[in-house]
Amino acid sequence: MVIDDVGRTVSLAKPSCRVISLAPDITELLFAAGAGACIVGSSDFSDYPVEARQITRVGGYGRMDIEKVLSLQPDVVIAWHSGSNQRQLRLLDQLAIPVYQAEPRQLIDIATTLRRLGVLTGTEAVAEQAANQFEQQIMNLRQPFSGLPAFYQIWHRPVITINSTHLLSDVMGYCGATNVFAHLPNLTPTISREAVLAANPSIIIASGPQGEERPAWLDEWQKWPWPAGGIALVTIPPEWIQRHNPRIIQGAARLCRAVARATLPSPPTPSPTGGEGEHGVRQTE
Repeated sequence: MVIDDVGRTVSLAKPSCRVISLAPDITELLFAAGAGACIVGSSDFSDYPVEARQITRVGGYGRMDIEKVLSLQPDVVIAWHSGSNQRQLRLLDQLAIPVYQAEPRQLIDIATTLRRLGVLTGTEAVAEQAANQFEQQIMNLRQPFSGLPAFYQIWHRPVITINSTHLLSDVMGYCGATNVFAHLPNLTPTISREAVLAANPSIIIASGPQGEERPAWLDEWQKWPWPAGGIALVTIPPEWIQRHNPRIIQGAARLCRAVARATLPSPPTPSPTGGEGEHGVRQTE
């Protein structure tokens, strides 16, 4: 028995080795917890580790194939709370299929999830080791607080960012930066470009669609005038930051390095086209 991230009790008669994952990051978490062999079905785009590519697909996390799920006879379904179709999850409840909903809001929650998945699948020893290692990596990550104002951009049309309750805002804090839109009420609020300019961040962080190293829309900020000192533009590979599992440490480390560089009173880094970017924009990664 475990309590999931939305406060629901998930009980199984015994540890399960018939699990369905409804998000790529959950698939990775299950493998990290030692339960990869127990996954009988997974969502589209579950591609890491390589063994995950051979698992039967049950649709996207936003809409699963209920008939396919039922045919696989899972003992438990692991879902991403904010990204899942709640109507379909309620249907699974009605069909007496236990559903664990994951919604990590802080880095430490990933370690907690690893331990809970270990309980559900009977892989506690491996899960505990993975959780302990992740917790140590978090401690090694922490940087002195600089207060550097930072803006994380999820999308460009419309402009979407994150508030203080999003896990990536916690990552910013570990790197010593301040989320300029932490105060907004929604988890992923839509804002205007004028609001970004008024917030006057010193660094803009973005991660493009899966498989895209650098989103082209990040460079649109080069056409805007920025105060003296310019602004740093940072790209983090999506598989390192968008999936909330142990690999997020790689993305967090990259962000921390960028924050450290942007905090130092050093000359702007030359842009890929030579010299300083337009209006004092610095390309950091």
